[in-house]
Amino acid sequence: MLTLSRFVTAVFVLVAMVLMPPGPAVAQLAVPSIDSFSPVVVAGGGTVTVQVGNLDAEPAAVSVTINGAAATVASRTASSLTVTVPSGVGGGKIAVTTPSGTATSSTDLFVLPGRVTAAEVGGTGRITPGTKTTLSVAAGKTLVRLFDDLLAERFAVLIEANSPSSCTSTFDLRVYDTRLGQTGAVSCFGSNGQLDTMPPISVPGARTLIVKNTSSSAATLDVTIYKVPADADLGTLPLDGTAKTVTISNPGQNGYLLFTGTANQRISVQTSNASAGFGCCYVTWGIYSASGTRIGSSKAGNDFLDAVTLPSAGTYQLRIDPAELRTGSITAQAWAFTTDADLGGLTLDGTAKTVTLSDAGRNGYLTFAGTAGQKVVVQTSGLSASLSCCFLTWGLHAADGTLVGALKSGNDFLDTVTLPAAGTYQLRLDPAGVRTGSITVQAWSVAADADLGTLTLDGTAKTVAFSNPGRNGYLSFAGTANQTVTVQASAASAGFGCCYLTWGIYNPDGTRLGSVKTGNDVIQAVLPATGTYQLRIDPAEARTGTIALAAWIITADTDFGTLLLDGTAKSVTLSTPGHGGYVSFTGTANQKVAVQVSNASTDLLFYLSWGVYTPAGVRVGTGKVGNDFLDAVTLPSAGTYQVRLAPAEGRAGSATLNAWTGPADVNLGTLTLDAVAKTVSISTPTANGYLSFTGTANQTVTVNASNATGGLPCCYVTWTIKRPDGTVLATKAGQDAVTVTLPSAGIHQIYIDPAEGRTGSLTFTAS
Repeated sequence: MLTLSRFVTAVFVLVAMVLMPPGPAVAQLAVPSIDSFSPVVVAGGGTVTVQVGNLDAEPAAVSVTINGAAATVASRTASSLTVTVPSGVGGGKIAVTTPSGTATSSTDLFVLPGRVTAAEVGGTGRITPGTKTTLSVAAGKTLVRLFDDLLAERFAVLIEANSPSSCTSTFDLRVYDTRLGQTGAVSCFGSNGQLDTMPPISVPGARTLIVKNTSSSAATLDVTIYKVPADADLGTLPLDGTAKTVTISNPGQNGYLLFTGTANQRISVQTSNASAGFGCCYVTWGIYSASGTRIGSSKAGNDFLDAVTLPSAGTYQLRIDPAELRTGSITAQAWAFTTDADLGGLTLDGTAKTVTLSDAGRNGYLTFAGTAGQKVVVQTSGLSASLSCCFLTWGLHAADGTLVGALKSGNDFLDTVTLPAAGTYQLRLDPAGVRTGSITVQAWSVAADADLGTLTLDGTAKTVAFSNPGRNGYLSFAGTANQTVTVQASAASAGFGCCYLTWGIYNPDGTRLGSVKTGNDVIQAVLPATGTYQLRIDPAEARTGTIALAAWIITADTDFGTLLLDGTAKSVTLSTPGHGGYVSFTGTANQKVAVQVSNASTDLLFYLSWGVYTPAGVRVGTGKVGNDFLDAVTLPSAGTYQVRLAPAEGRAGSATLNAWTGPADVNLGTLTLDAVAKTVSISTPTANGYLSFTGTANQTVTVNASNATGGLPCCYVTWTIKRPDGTVLATKAGQDAVTVTLPSAGIHQIYIDPAEGRTGSLTFTAS
């Protein structure tokens, strides 16, 4: 800007040049120079003082930039400028401009982002893109490195040899653009890490790399900054299945293959032979329209993009994006189809139709005409090996494309579905990937569920037959509220096997009562209301065959008579499925009684609950299941007791019961503390016993049990050392030994308790 003083000076100079005689030339003002500046590291908004040679005396003639951005001169001397660093400007070169020219600093000013303070900085400098640089960072310190960025350049950062290598945030690495906008960050990596391609910037200058060591010890890492070229044009992708192998050799660079598509064209793509660097998961790819919209899903590694429909005509890209700056090669193949393959008509009378899908990546369909409310079942079989169990999905679709029923896979069965409307239906077949092969399809139109007649509740078996694939049936019976009914299914034919026919009881209102059963099984239920019930039977898949059903009304439990308390065995048979029973015995107050159930038949082994009940119906002791032993329980009062037997799930069978009554705990005598052996015998299944010994306070006593005989092997008798007050010092099982210190003087007991009503002998010594 030309000020008045500079204008006057210029006029005087001009007049002098005109009036003065020729002589020596007037000296021009020299180009400025930057001799030094300080500080070297500063935060945005701070100041830096620049020593300038040949500084123009006119303030308005001097301008300063930092990393290409204009900075404000806060004050000056004859040879220096104090400059305010603009907020939001990264570090770089300082430039001073006067009318005589521009001086640029030979070194960089380092401007810190807000998350870094000057006290943290442990080193500054430049880093050269394309060159691996080893950086050593002191504990808790931060390194600041600059690198130049020309307009529209892209960069990526590779980190290697991190030491120590752990995901404990040893390093926090960030990159900032010329205006200190963060463009990438990574803080949790093991021995290696990376910052994927960062976007280009619109203002050229120096970018800032910040490397912070957040650990309590010094650490090192190797850093390489790559200039990333524009996405690579990898050529044209044919749509006829021709394989095309492409290579991406620049870290951080993506690539693309081009193909021309038409509106509604269906495209499928398969990739294979991904090189080791890409592995299973380190390259992603997908189809993109000219507007950049992805068509279909994104895929990774060797994978298959099932047929997608192109929305319009134009040029499309198959974009390939390696992860983590990886490089390598991959092979792509693509196929184009206008429509899925029409495989013809499908009849609904069970006629088998075998179809072949011969075009890689192409789906197919069979059609049939249906009516509203029509019931249809479909079965597939004979799947070729190439489609295996899981590489072909299929489903029934209405004219509007809606899926009717479940989507199925491979050889499978679509159970009865009801068609929602009249029209043409498609059975669509979708091979996975580029697999081809054949499959056989059958379909049936299914009539309403078959009325199989009446089921009587007197145990009379009724055999019913299912001859139409996919058709269900039902038996009816009349029931009353609170009636207990047991239903048993048996003799299921081979086609139904264990698991290919389900059945259950349904209430008069159509809701299910109880659980669903499979094949030969039993169910017991209490009817909630009076009315007509259905036993609905549903063969699986398209299977046919027969099954027998019988039902009973369960009344009062069966009285099996008296159970003696002398160990006499009593066998009982629960012949009506689900019908319980009981045996009775007479007991007295405080009497000890033990009960054992054995020889439970197979159906009852895990399904027979039993226990001892008082005359008032209260259970005494714990409940038991199947073959088990109820250890001696003390009867609370005199009266008639019952051992009640309750089969689960309507099961029937037989079992044997034994019961014993016995005396109070048996005094087995005295055990001396001189290692003399004493053998004791328990001969009554209900009896426990005890030995006594006298000890003194703080006396150490060792007790040993050995020579177990009869029913008292390793785990079927426990013995406990008790203090004079009855509290327990130690407990052991079977043949074992224990050393204890007696806490007080007095008479101690060794209490012996055989398990499961067992009897036998055991030898004890004490010292």
